[in-house]
Amino acid sequence: MFRRNGSRFDEAIVHEKVLFEGEPGVIGKGFLNHYSIRDFEHLLYKNRLYAVLMAEKKFAKGKKSHGVLLAALRGLLTFVQIYVFRLGFLDGGRGLLYAVIYAQYTFNKYAGLWSLEQQSKQ
Repeated sequence: MFRRNGSRFDEAIVHEKVLFEGEPGVIGKGFLNHYSIRDFEHLLYKNRLYAVLMAEKKFAKGKKSHGVLLAALRGLLTFVQIYVFRLGFLDGGRGLLYAVIYAQYTFNKYAGLWSLEQQSKQ
């Protein structure tokens, strides 16, 4: 949390940072609930939006996709990481859904980067 007065966001396309003067404060006790997703449709919308924005960010930085096959492999590895190594399977259906959606995001990000590379060659 921060005071809006004298604060602003940086110019990053994704994962903006708050720029402010002074020292940050600390919340003493309690919890801060942050509900960034309203429903499943909103989750899919944000998944697509952030994949496109991250592909554009990587393309602008000159990063390479190394092809659609590697995009699929990255998606598969993301699924395994979330579902197996981060124990997503313990969360039942929600864990499976989260792992699949995150894998889809990863695939879309690198497939989008590949698509931008193809467009720039024309």
